[in-house]
Amino acid sequence: MVLCPSCLSHGHSYSDSRQLSSRHSEPAKKSVPRVGAKPTHVSRVMSQMGPSSHRHVCLEREQKMSRLCLKSREGSLIPGRRLHDSLEGTSHLPIPADSSDSKDHSQANSTQGLCHPGGPLLATSAVVPSPPGDSHGRLQVSDDARLALQGLGVHSSPGRGIPSPDRLEDLPEIKEILDKSRKPSTKSLYKYKWDNFVRFASSKDLQTSPVSLRTLLVYLRHLFDLGLSVSTLKVYASAIVAHQPSGSRSAQLFTHPTVKTFFKGLINARPPVRPPIPQWSLTLVLNVLMKHPFEPMSSCGLKFLSLKTLFLVAITSARRASELAALRSDPPYLQFYKDKVVLFPDISFLPKVVSDFHLNQPISLPTLFSDPSSDIERMLHSLDVKRALSYYISRTKDFRASPKLFLCYYGSRKGSAASAPALSRWLVSTVVLAYQLSKKDVPEGIRGHSTRSMATSTALLRGVDLPDICRAATWSKVSTFVTHYRLDLRAKKETSFGRAVLTSVLQ
Repeated sequence: MVLCPSCLSHGHSYSDSRQLSSRHSEPAKKSVPRVGAKPTHVSRVMSQMGPSSHRHVCLEREQKMSRLCLKSREGSLIPGRRLHDSLEGTSHLPIPADSSDSKDHSQANSTQGLCHPGGPLLATSAVVPSPPGDSHGRLQVSDDARLALQGLGVHSSPGRGIPSPDRLEDLPEIKEILDKSRKPSTKSLYKYKWDNFVRFASSKDLQTSPVSLRTLLVYLRHLFDLGLSVSTLKVYASAIVAHQPSGSRSAQLFTHPTVKTFFKGLINARPPVRPPIPQWSLTLVLNVLMKHPFEPMSSCGLKFLSLKTLFLVAITSARRASELAALRSDPPYLQFYKDKVVLFPDISFLPKVVSDFHLNQPISLPTLFSDPSSDIERMLHSLDVKRALSYYISRTKDFRASPKLFLCYYGSRKGSAASAPALSRWLVSTVVLAYQLSKKDVPEGIRGHSTRSMATSTALLRGVDLPDICRAATWSKVSTFVTHYRLDLRAKKETSFGRAVLTSVLQ
């Protein structure tokens, strides 16, 4: 209850009312224990009382005051228009509505972390019996009480006795699902980069958890000086942020404005270079695959058979090495038809982009002159994917130890499934070997992923529509191909204009 200062100065007190409602209170018929001096008279009765969603509980003479939250052992709700039952039998204590007193109450409550500026005041233990606490005197609040406090505008803070609703340490089933947001390969990559960062920070006496903005930028500059690309630096930054405490400021460093500006500066200092023309010739490699040591496939070495089969599947499907590693050799994942071969990845495989468009997409590969009748047709038939797969499955049947399509062909792991990095190395080895057999200089910087850009750019040059190219390479947008994969295969032909102008002197 609230009394005006004038009433307090005369020691006035009001009698108990068993129920507060929206009508005038009636004088009590029996005396109850009171705190303060014994009243001599009651100057006036309380006017309309009762909590309202549109006003505070106060006297008819409106006195400015803060809202009052009452603590109790059984909860903090005030059901209906009655005070809690545990408060009905307690003595009353006059609380002045002076602004200075409200300020003192706000300061006292703010030290306990149970109020915020502009929020309600919490009645002290002198007004309400103290609820049970822990050994440090911190308040233990039930779930119902916590919801009630949140509804009244009181928000708990970590380390103040009321658990934070954002803590996930006690929810292992939630953390398990959140951990599955990253693939095992991503987790392994992040751990490797995190270990490198920890070693660097230890040598410089820098803190790693939580990591500061200064430490992150110093490490990224160190990697940039070592020659790493900006895209690689972003992976390092993601790995560092992923190992920070959840919900902390350090976990948000990747989106910090200073970090974004720093990456922009790195791009301007060392712009990324993408070769506009192909680094290697697809025509040269295909010509070599039609000859010894890759032919005849019935008797060539297992290494050459594996390299040729993988290369033909890679350029006719334009798929990533990870997708090629997920292909299987058993039905129904591999199906031979008269005019094509259809392959499916393992059902448990997750592509780079997990969506309905990318999940479990079949790979249809064409046959090439299955019944050749001329020397040219027989030569082109040696590049038939169906023929290569038939020989490969037949030759690996005796030592096959995995249902995956491509197997390791040497060493202690012979017969086991080949990993995606291994298949990427096989593609590079095929190109390098083709240049060596042709007695030409091997281009620098060849990557297994370049088969995607080479295959799709060649198809575009041969008149294949862009939607069909994007569907084969599982690109949902044409801009992905145009921006990142399209190669200028017409570079040599476009010089015909300048050559015709210069040779006009001969006429």
